[in-house]
Amino acid sequence: MVLSHYMFARIASRYIFIMQQQLSNSNSNSNCNCNSNCIICPTDVISGALITKDKRHELFGKIDGGAGSCKPERYQRLKIEEGTGLVCSKTNTRINLRTHTLEDIAHPNKTNNGFDYTEDFDGVQLIPLSPSPSVVGTSRTIPVYINLKSIVGKGGGQTRSLREVYWFINGQLKVLSRCGNSVHFANILDGDEACAAMPKFEYLVSLPEFTNTQSSIKNNIYVGDLKGYFEWFQTARRSSCSCCDDDNDRSFTFA
Repeated sequence: MVLSHYMFARIASRYIFIMQQQLSNSNSNSNCNCNSNCIICPTDVISGALITKDKRHELFGKIDGGAGSCKPERYQRLKIEEGTGLVCSKTNTRINLRTHTLEDIAHPNKTNNGFDYTEDFDGVQLIPLSPSPSVVGTSRTIPVYINLKSIVGKGGGQTRSLREVYWFINGQLKVLSRCGNSVHFANILDGDEACAAMPKFEYLVSLPEFTNTQSSIKNNIYVGDLKGYFEWFQTARRSSCSCCDDDNDRSFTFA
C-alpha cells in the first residue's frame, strides 16, 4: 500500500503528538489535564503576509479550480492538528444569519430560507475543560469552529471573498453576543491580500455593539494567520482549565 504525502504527514504528526503528550504528562502537574504546553506552532509555518501568489504556487502548485483549490485548506488543517495535538474535524455547522444561531445543516439551499445561512465552517476542535466538580468522571468541552482561507493577490474575486469573510465574522460576533463563553470561533486567514484587509476586521470587532457587552466577546474569537493561531489556542485552553486560569488575557488577535 502506497501512502500519499498528505496521509504520511498526518500519521507522522499524530505520532509526534503522542510522544509530546507522554513527555508533557510525565513533567506536568498531575491535577492538570489541559496539556497546554504541548501546543506549539510547527516550525515550517510561515507568516500569512508572506504568502503571495507566487509563494502559494511554490508551496501548493496549481490552485485555480478543481482539487488543487483544496490544497491550502488541507495544509492548514494538517498544521492545526500537528501544532495543537487535537483533531480538526470537518463539520456541517453553519450560522443562521437571521436567528444568530449555529445549526448543523448540510444542504441549506434545498429550502427557501437557504440564503439565511453562511457557508459551513471548515473544521472544529474541542477544547477539553476540567472535569465537572459535581459529577465524578465527567468532562466538558468548548468547540472552536474554524474558518480556513488563503487569499492572495488583488482582484475582484479576492475582494468578494474577503467581503464574504467579513459578514461571516459579523455572524460569529452575533452568535457570541447570545452564547457568551460556550463557543469560540477562529478565522485563519493566510495570504498577502487577507493580511492587508485586517484593519477592516479590526473595525468590525471594535464596533460598540460588540464591545459594550457584559461578556468578553473579543476573548472568544480569533482573526489572523495560521502562525498566530497556536498562541491564541494555547491561551484559550489554559483559560478553560481551572488549574491554569491565572492572569490569562485572551484578547482578540490580529495577524
